[in-house]
Amino acid sequence: MSGVHHGEAIRERRILASHRVALDVLRLVVLERFPEGAVTWLDVGCGRGQILYGTKGVVGEQEVARIRYFGCDGDRNYCREATEFATQQGFVEPQIVPCGIDQLRAQLGHVQAQFVTIANVVHELEPSLLAATIFDGLACLSGNGVLHVHDIRSVDPAELGSVCWTADEIEVVLAPLLSLFKRPGAQRRVQEWGLEEARDWCLDLWRDRLPLTDDQLAAQRDETVGQVEEAIRTVLPAKRNAHHRALKTYLQYPPQTDESRREVSQAVHECWTISAWLEGVQ
Repeated sequence: MSGVHHGEAIRERRILASHRVALDVLRLVVLERFPEGAVTWLDVGCGRGQILYGTKGVVGEQEVARIRYFGCDGDRNYCREATEFATQQGFVEPQIVPCGIDQLRAQLGHVQAQFVTIANVVHELEPSLLAATIFDGLACLSGNGVLHVHDIRSVDPAELGSVCWTADEIEVVLAPLLSLFKRPGAQRRVQEWGLEEARDWCLDLWRDRLPLTDDQLAAQRDETVGQVEEAIRTVLPAKRNAHHRALKTYLQYPPQTDESRREVSQAVHECWTISAWLEGVQ
């Protein structure tokens, strides 16, 4: 199993706010840090390549030409579409590998990318794969590359199998992993963005701020992933209880707005997903 199911959002060919943030990181940080030569970009859970929509407009056609784009997705049809779309956008010989998220390290651990993106994927991951996916994304980085994780706070329409995390929740559950990094001052590591479509969160992890060799990182993986899973088992019941309280309130005071009706739908779907996962790990 890949641990990811694809939502309806991937059917749309438009630049999402989360994709624009990732492209801005690529343009303002990665390409500035590597002003010459090829830059390797690995897009984890690339879907149909929707993050590439508008790339030329954001980073420029000349810059696109020096980016070596790799992607992976568990759906072979999406991989084929992403390859065609990346070529149309000006990427030279894009390489999209059909593999599940749980096969990332085995299939693409050799890539050593300057930029790795996990965009709009986390809410579709089985919670047990959250830390492992981020760890494996780090393992695919070059010595001075950056891993950019970005996700949404809500899915419309709501989907069974999705769990949307808040910035606060992500910071709690990923604390064992984040503690491995040198702290960038007092700045919060997980940033929350007040975006038009939703209040998203994002996380940028620099490989050169992780004081571990590749071998040490690999040796640390299982222990840290286990610690994150323990944190998730604490956070998810609290999240489900909060949904239960909200639903009881809505039973007494039925939702009157589209926004409140979306909240009800998401609460119902997430309660089922959380219960199914917790029962599966007991």
